[in-house]
Amino acid sequence: MSKITFILRPANAKGECPVSIKHKHSTLTPFTKKTGVSVPPQYFDKKTGKVSNRLPSHVKDNAKIEQVRADIELAAFRLERSIELRDRAGMSKAYDDIVSSRIKLDKNYRTMKAGYEDLAEQLRHEIAELKSQLEEKQIELRDYEMILGNFDGKLLKAYVHRYRDTQKITDNTKRAYTNLARYITGFNQFWEITDVNPDTLIGFENYLISLGLNNSSTNQYVKRAKTVVLKYADVLQINKQPIKDHRAESKQLRKQDVLFLSTEELNAFKELEVPKRREVVKDSFLLMCATGLRFSDSQITPNQVVGKFIVLTTKKTNTLVKIPLNDTAKAILAKYKNEMPYQYLPNFSRVLKALAKQAGIDELVYNAKRVGTEIIAEYVPKHTLISAHVGRKTFISHSLASGVNPAVLKQWIGHSKMELMFSNYASGAMNTVEEMNKVSSI
Repeated sequence: MSKITFILRPANAKGECPVSIKHKHSTLTPFTKKTGVSVPPQYFDKKTGKVSNRLPSHVKDNAKIEQVRADIELAAFRLERSIELRDRAGMSKAYDDIVSSRIKLDKNYRTMKAGYEDLAEQLRHEIAELKSQLEEKQIELRDYEMILGNFDGKLLKAYVHRYRDTQKITDNTKRAYTNLARYITGFNQFWEITDVNPDTLIGFENYLISLGLNNSSTNQYVKRAKTVVLKYADVLQINKQPIKDHRAESKQLRKQDVLFLSTEELNAFKELEVPKRREVVKDSFLLMCATGLRFSDSQITPNQVVGKFIVLTTKKTNTLVKIPLNDTAKAILAKYKNEMPYQYLPNFSRVLKALAKQAGIDELVYNAKRVGTEIIAEYVPKHTLISAHVGRKTFISHSLASGVNPAVLKQWIGHSKMELMFSNYASGAMNTVEEMNKVSSI
C-alpha cells in the first residue's frame, strides 16, 4: 500500500524550509525527492502538501510540488509492474526515466512552439505594416478633406481622435481624449474646429458643469480641447491668440485644512485588534505615518533598508530620499523581514476606511467641493475621508508640530520646495487656538 507524506527540511538563512516528498510502500524501500520549493513553515500545510495562497508564488510553488508528487506515484506504479529490482535504486531509475521523458517532450514542444511563434511574429509584423499604411492613408484622406472643405473633415471630435492617435501620449491620456470626444459630441455633434472660440469654449465648459463634473475635471477638458485646436491652427489658418488667452471660468476652492490623524487618533489606530488578513493594511498605513512615505513607495523591499535608514528613489518625483527609522518603523519592518507585501490600492483604501471607523475616528470634518459656481459642502465623519496619503500628511504634520528642522524634513519626504511643504502642511499642524493666545496685545 502506497503512502505519500510531505516533509519540511530544516530552515535556511531566510527562514524558509525546503519541501520534500516521501513515498512509502509495503514492498518498496522508502523514496524521498526534493521539490525545489522552499517556504516559511507557517505557509505550508503538511497534510495537503499545499502552499498557502497568502504567498505571491503559491500557484507556481504548488504546481512544482504536484509535478513531483505525480512523478513519484507514476514511478512507483511502473516499478511494481516491471522486472526491475524493487528497491530505492530501482525507484530512482523509474523516477529519472519519467522526468527525462517529460524534459524531452517539453524540448520537442518548445521547438515546435518556436516555429509557430516565428510565423505568428511574421503575421504580426505584416499586420503592423498594413495598419501603418492604413493610418497614413487615413491621415492623407483627412488632409484632402480639409483642403476640399468637406464638412466631416472639420469636426472638432475628428481632430481630437486624430490628435489622440498621432501623438506620443500615455494610455491614460489617450482615454482622456476619447472621453473629450464623447463630451464634445454630447455638447454639439456638429461643432467644427474652426468654430472654436472663447464663446463656444464657455458654452462647452457650462455643459460639462451641467453634467456634474467638478471644476478640476472641467478645466482639464477645456484645456485639452484648446490643445487640439492649437495643434492644427496653423494648417487651418485659425487665429490662435484668442484660444491661447482664454481661461476656463470655473474656479477652484481654496485648499482646505490638511487631513491628518491626531496623537489620540493615531494611538487608537495602533491599538486596534484586527483579523490577520487586515494586519498588513494596518501596518502599511502605520509605516507611512512613521516615515512619510507615499503609498507608491511604501511596499519596501529588503535592499531599500540600509542599516538604520530607508533609502529609495521616489516613484512620483524620482527623488532620492534617506529616511531614518524610528522605533515604530523598525518594528513593522522587522515583522515583515524588511519586505512589505504588495497592496492593491482600491482594496487598501476600502479596508483602511473600515479600520479608521473601527478605531472611532469619527470627528465631523468640513468637506466641500465646487461644481461650477455652486459649492457643495457638508460635515462628514473623518473616517470617510481617510486615504493612504493621510499617513504621509500625519507624519509631516506631527514632524512640523514637534519642531523638526524643516530643511531636514524636506529631505526626508522628497519635497522640491520648502514653500510647498509649509503651504500644504504647516497650518494644519498648528493649534490655532494656542497661536491666537499668543496675540495678547489686541
